[in-house]
This record gives sequence, structure tokens and C-alpha cells, in this order.
Amino acid sequence: MNSGRARTLALVCLAGIAPLRAQNYTLVAGIIMDASGSSAPGALVSVVNEDTGFRRVTQSRPDGGYVVSSLQQGLYKITVRKDGFRTAIRFGVRLNSSQPARVDFKLEVGSVQ
Repeated sequence: MNSGRARTLALVCLAGIAPLRAQNYTLVAGIIMDASGSSAPGALVSVVNEDTGFRRVTQSRPDGGYVVSSLQQGLYKITVRKDGFRTAIRFGVRLNSSQPARVDFKLEVGSVQ
């Protein structure tokens, strides 16, 4: 009987922890445009947690939009690259679990180095 209570207690504790852990995740989204205001599809978007080094990579959609989800809260560096444009970087983007972040980019024409 004691082991049954222990298992039940363990399951209740685990069930209580899961929602708390899920609340720590957030996302960043935005639009990538060129200097003329047109969408920039296929741009490579890299999101790196500045504290842990955790990295996620995606590409912008045909409308220039991007979304990177399942990120822990913290400070991030976001880098956008596309052939024919200068690389754009934003440091210190703060992501909070209570509110998703929106970070838009306007790419300038230039050589890629």
C-alpha cells in the first residue's frame, strides 16, 4: 500500500511540474524586408541564446515572415543572412515567457563577406 501512495504522489508531483516548465518557453517572430520594403524570402535566420549558446535556425517564408518557437527566456542574438545583402545582427534581444517578441529586419544591399 505504501508503494502505491508513493507512486501516486510522484505522478501528482510530475503532473504539477510539467505546466510550470512549459510556461518558460516563448518565441520570436518578425518580418524581413529589403531596403525597398519588399519581402525577403529565403533569408537564413539564426537565433542564439547569449548565455547558453543554444541555437535555432530557420528561413524566412515567401512573405518574408519568420517564427522561431520553443525558446527559453533570456537574452538572444539574432542574425539574418541573405545572398546579395549585408548581414543584419541584433544583440541583447530579451525574450520573456510572458510575451513573445517581435523583431523585424530591413536588409541593406551589399556584398556578403
